[in-house]
Amino acid sequence: METEKINKIKQYLSKNEDVSLKNILNEINEKSTPVIEENETGYTITFFYQETDLDNISVVGSFPGFDLINQKLSKLADSDIWHRSFNVDNPVNFTYGFVKNFDEDNHELDVMTNIIKDPLNDKDITIYQGEDQVLDLSTLDLVYDKEIEKFFNNTQNQELNIKENNINSNLYDQKRKYWTLENEENKKYEGIFLFTDGYTFAHDSELLKVFNNLREEQLIPNLLFVFVKNEDRGIELAANEQFKDFLNEELLTEIQTNYDITFKDKENIICGKSLGGLNAFYTAFDSEIFNNIISHSGTFVWGYPDERERDFLFEAIEDSDFNAHNIYLDVGELEDEFVPMWFMSLIDVNKRMKNLIEEKSDRLFFNIFKGGHDYYCWRKNTVKALLKFFD
Repeated sequence: METEKINKIKQYLSKNEDVSLKNILNEINEKSTPVIEENETGYTITFFYQETDLDNISVVGSFPGFDLINQKLSKLADSDIWHRSFNVDNPVNFTYGFVKNFDEDNHELDVMTNIIKDPLNDKDITIYQGEDQVLDLSTLDLVYDKEIEKFFNNTQNQELNIKENNINSNLYDQKRKYWTLENEENKKYEGIFLFTDGYTFAHDSELLKVFNNLREEQLIPNLLFVFVKNEDRGIELAANEQFKDFLNEELLTEIQTNYDITFKDKENIICGKSLGGLNAFYTAFDSEIFNNIISHSGTFVWGYPDERERDFLFEAIEDSDFNAHNIYLDVGELEDEFVPMWFMSLIDVNKRMKNLIEEKSDRLFFNIFKGGHDYYCWRKNTVKALLKFFD
């Protein structure tokens, strides 16, 4: 794919030898990579990388995806600069990185653990997927929401009181870990904000500071933020009755014992991302506490370990007398891809959930956001949902 700026780079290379990609970017008035160019139908995004003696290199991320073979970069002319361009119809925000020198015949390659950041992009994020998977990714924003970004720009030099806790679970016959974000200024809490798959959120210090600011500025009630660790997401978050009972019974009892908290009728929130979004609904519709739900890119169809029908959650909610006060349901514009085996997009799945719960919620907020299946987008949407719930 030839673009105006790629042609300029080729012309520059033809006149110069042994040049750095950074110098070339300066020549074409670009400060960082990837390079963005508008076209007749949207945008062309060109990724670059420079290194000698590379066997191969691919760009992967929530955009353009995770197909190593079909997303390989090519050498630019006879240089040691590699590049690849992709088109997108609308401006989007996403995370990405590179995988290099990979075995093209190894179909079991763990892409995520092999990702490296873009050395010419100083905007990045560290995402804690779990104890054994910490992702350092580059970010690109083509969409700027100043109303949300202002909260993230005001998080410097704050002390957080994030506390690690263990609960002795009778249901699991073991200790289970969770974290709480406490309020040093006011220990009388008005409600709880529970993250069903909390490891990632609990380790996002910038987001925790935003939560802290929202409480201090009284833009939200004085909520106790609780983040639960999962031992196995694919089992515990897949509408698992044991995990639901652990949250609704054991964990909430523990919280009530250890904290001065009033579970007001319309203050309590449960939040999940991806499979955690499914779990948030499953936990809430059988709970007397959680009347506000945030679901980010919920995977509401699933291959349940106990062989329930993949439509189980839809049927369970439809047949229940469940009613919520606020529901925030979002899905990314880039998620209009087939869910493996089920041949439906996550956008369609979430639209189906939206249609089902419209009559079961006092206020429903449905957002197709400018991004993909990406924590980088979900963290900001969590703040957006909070502000909508308590406007």
